[in-house]
Amino acid sequence: MLRPVKKQALRNEQADEATYLAHLAAQRNASAFFEKYDRSELQELLTTSFCSWLASKDDMRHPLELPSGLLSQMKSVNTSIAIVLMPVEPGLDLDCREIHQMIRELAVGIYCLNQIPSISLDANYDQSTSCSLPPAYFDTRIGQMLIAVDYMLKALWHGVYMPKEKRVRFSELWRSSMDIDQDGVPQTLKRPAVEFCQAGLIDITKEPEFEGIYDENMNEDPTYNPNSTEEKTFFMQFVDHIILKLTFAATKIQQYEDVFLFDAAYNLSSAIRMTEDHLDAFSYQRLQQRLTLQLKLLKKHLEKKEDIQKNIAYMKLITFLIPFIINLKRKNKVPNLSRLLQPYSDDKVKTERELPPFLLGTDFKCQHFLYAQDQYFHLHGGIEFDIGTPSVEEVSKEVKAAYDEMHTCAINHLTHLLDTDAPYREHYPIPVMDFDGKRYYVIGIELEAFYMLFKSQWWGAINEVISTLKPKRLPLTDTQAMEQFKKRFGYRKAIKCKSLSFGMKSAADRGLAAIFLTFCRRTSINSLAITDDCGYAYIHHAAIYNRVAIIAQVVKLHLTINQKRSIPASQGKRFQKPETKSGTPAFIEKDVMIGERSCEL
Repeated sequence: MLRPVKKQALRNEQADEATYLAHLAAQRNASAFFEKYDRSELQELLTTSFCSWLASKDDMRHPLELPSGLLSQMKSVNTSIAIVLMPVEPGLDLDCREIHQMIRELAVGIYCLNQIPSISLDANYDQSTSCSLPPAYFDTRIGQMLIAVDYMLKALWHGVYMPKEKRVRFSELWRSSMDIDQDGVPQTLKRPAVEFCQAGLIDITKEPEFEGIYDENMNEDPTYNPNSTEEKTFFMQFVDHIILKLTFAATKIQQYEDVFLFDAAYNLSSAIRMTEDHLDAFSYQRLQQRLTLQLKLLKKHLEKKEDIQKNIAYMKLITFLIPFIINLKRKNKVPNLSRLLQPYSDDKVKTERELPPFLLGTDFKCQHFLYAQDQYFHLHGGIEFDIGTPSVEEVSKEVKAAYDEMHTCAINHLTHLLDTDAPYREHYPIPVMDFDGKRYYVIGIELEAFYMLFKSQWWGAINEVISTLKPKRLPLTDTQAMEQFKKRFGYRKAIKCKSLSFGMKSAADRGLAAIFLTFCRRTSINSLAITDDCGYAYIHHAAIYNRVAIIAQVVKLHLTINQKRSIPASQGKRFQKPETKSGTPAFIEKDVMIGERSCEL
């Protein structure tokens, strides 16, 4: 993690030398920051750093309308400190060091790399699961939180669990243990169930917090039996297209001068990544009836473990910090990283790149799925942050009256935290104050001036390194693109990806921004709007799978994001048109829902 450069008051004759030394230190830290990425990760990082709406907002050629709420309504902070009031959740004692780590990671991710946190769990050809984080949040505490919460959500959904330490170890060994070939097929005679359970895979109801959770009856319809073989078999026909998502959003934002009060919540929803051509209304409703029951159970039990409950509380804070920090950048302010607690060491913030497959044991209690014996499978779904917020309101009179007291509290707390003589602590408490009958953490964030061209500052040094790396690492060579395709799709599909159209479609589906950028440079702009046999253009594929970096690339090429789907007449009588004189199939245009069909709780 990027470490701050200590600043000292200097006399004029020392200024030039000090600036030079500060520049060297910033460059050294910036270079070290990029060492954690391998080549393909670095290529994705560089691509997404400029294929982003956050990058577009600084580009006058691509005018941007900001999301509603805090991003467009926040008033300037004219003091050197901002104070955030965060609701205290009963039974939780949050750690100030975790919060400082999150502020540091978000500052680097937003100011330099133009990325906001999210996660998507994506299937690989061998049934492992890729943890698709924005590259800026690889090996970060935020990335660890996202993986931990999403893994727990999927573990509850499937009734399967493996502790992190065992999971990380098994992720390295399971392919060799099962003798997986280049097409993802196991060649061993070993029973997968035995191997997985020996590695630490358990029925999640063996965990004391989740004992008996699947015995609860969430079904209020006496005519519907969700555990019948017929219902399970029907559900399994569509299971690879169904995802569960957590979406965090602010529910309240208030501001008074440099004081911000917020509240946030999360929404758990299901989505079916299928169009109306493949899923009729009756089948959709039938699936939703089953998914609604599953969502009720998951929402009830997701926060049973204390570490997950804490992570969710931190993620509610992230929900506020994202638009707050984006707006600070617009107003030429930046969190002062030298006035934060020291970051965690790199080995403590390692994030998993992959998750091993799940497998259901014969005696596992969860009845949500019907997999064959010894059949292992991947996970899919994700977590997102809604950066649009409610309108910014005024704080209450009680908060206004305590303005000076809050400032004193926040400044004294930071001074005490950063005292060089203070002993090391395992836990750094956060001060709490009461307003309007509720308790709030008082979080002080010191700010400094932000100017992009300050090369002696951490952001200037990182931008220098990025400018140096871009021409060296982009675009990809054919060999590099093939390696990435094989890693995710296996050998057979990777060979098909040599075709430009199929490769771009696959990259759009999977969100492989660097490959898509490389292929875009080999084709004309007009050809990016050409549709495939199903009538979808690349932007449709990116939209279905919510691949923001791909959509941003298409938009930057000035192609419309409202492109209609062209449906071949051969797909049905209701779409039929006669063939043209040349004998080619006729297409018609139709507005269709190409995104995710979802159900929310």
